[in-house]
Amino acid sequence: MSSAARGTRSVRNSNDSIYQALHSDGLPVGDHLLLATSAQGSGYKGTFNVGIA
Repeated sequence: MSSAARGTRSVRNSNDSIYQALHSDGLPVGDHLLLATSAQGSGYKGTFNVGIA
């Protein structure tokens, strides 16, 4: 489903409590939920670490 079919969202990340709550490291939880990306060529790149216990 396209975002146009869903209409305009009513809550932005900056106003969503899951993004505003503080993580145990003192940073907003949202800082841990969103992948940082950078432009590379005609696309974007981002990395994340996965731990398996």
